[in-house]
Amino acid sequence: MGSVAKRYCARGERCTQFEKLGSPTRLRETNKSEICEACQVVPPDVSTNKQNTFEAWCEASGKRALESRVGVEMENYKRELIISLWSKRGAFWDAVRQLRETWHVVPEVAVEARRKERLPLLPPILCDMRIPATEQQKEDWSRTYAQWSESLLDLATEVVPAPLQGFKIHGHERPIEWEGFMSVCVRFDPPGDDLIGFAGWARFGHVSLYTKGLTYMKAPPIRRIPEPEAERQVLEAAWADTFDAVFELYLEPLGLSPEQVWKAIYEACPRVRKAGQDLAKLPRQDYIEVGPHTTKADVELAFSMIHEARKARPAASRPKRDRLICVEAAILRDQHEWPYENLAKRYGWQDQTLASKYIADGRQILQATS
Repeated sequence: MGSVAKRYCARGERCTQFEKLGSPTRLRETNKSEICEACQVVPPDVSTNKQNTFEAWCEASGKRALESRVGVEMENYKRELIISLWSKRGAFWDAVRQLRETWHVVPEVAVEARRKERLPLLPPILCDMRIPATEQQKEDWSRTYAQWSESLLDLATEVVPAPLQGFKIHGHERPIEWEGFMSVCVRFDPPGDDLIGFAGWARFGHVSLYTKGLTYMKAPPIRRIPEPEAERQVLEAAWADTFDAVFELYLEPLGLSPEQVWKAIYEACPRVRKAGQDLAKLPRQDYIEVGPHTTKADVELAFSMIHEARKARPAASRPKRDRLICVEAAILRDQHEWPYENLAKRYGWQDQTLASKYIADGRQILQATS
């Protein structure tokens, strides 16, 4: 029987026990999550290593603020985008630069005082506009804001992989959780000596399924959708009623039968028939349906079935060093001449020699993006 691979908290050096242990917490075999128990209960603020306002509120009000593997990967991906933005290299930088040109944005370097502004940030044209007083002014303001919002969501859709786009509402399949961060990246350049602070500016929110829920989770692996078969029947009935009305009002008076019309459509537009064939070929996604009688054990068993059927899944391994911290440490060392002692204090390292390893990795990352 082969040995079981060791599993560590997926938060890496942001694990709440990292400073104490010198490494992420090793996960118990009974822990089915990718996050250690300590991080599941009170995840730390990535920029200050202290509880943020929302998490403190949860603790004070008897609620739980939980992490998820997807939430951790979203934070990691955000940090990669910040590296691209700071180094002015890569597809994300190119997309941001184009959006800045479109909206006539002259970026400033983000300073801490600006990080209290409400997200998403407004475009310069709306910042310079007077408070709308007339109905026409309000309409113009709303239209411009809607266009700005759509451009930010288009940017997020383009650069963020679908599995990392966060919690979505059925019928509004847009990466709304990334809108605030995208607005920050378009309006501001990250300061090289505070990349971590920049990453903490636009945090991803925790979601509860109910208004008075006791549990909140970041990027929960949950989709709230109508019952698929019932939704299909409603849509089919609506389209059938629409076509019947069109035939009755406009085609029958011309002496045309539905059969004649459909035959003409299929002959003139083969893509109409092909659309139905394409629908049958769509890939199937597995969902676990939780009803009034579904137990936690049922969900765990169902998950094991889905997991077993998957051909590939990311292998569990010891998390690597936080790449954004590596880059920031290299910048602080090379451009601001910070000693190892100051770096260790900034990042909470008990062993100052860790600084050299982070700096070396940071230099390699920056060299690879140059």
